[in-house]
Amino acid sequence: MLDKIAGVIIAVVTTIFSKIAYLFWKFITTMFSLVFTQTFHMWLKNNPEEARTI
Repeated sequence: MLDKIAGVIIAVVTTIFSKIAYLFWKFITTMFSLVFTQTFHMWLKNNPEEARTI
């Protein structure tokens, strides 16, 4: 009986943890891409002659 309860608890915790990890990863990648895009646009504005060569 106890091993069944433990199995259920482990399954629930694993599911919750994977969901949190997935959301956390989505958040990190979204923030990183936003920052990268902003930095790239600022760099292009500051270096228009280099932007033409790209």
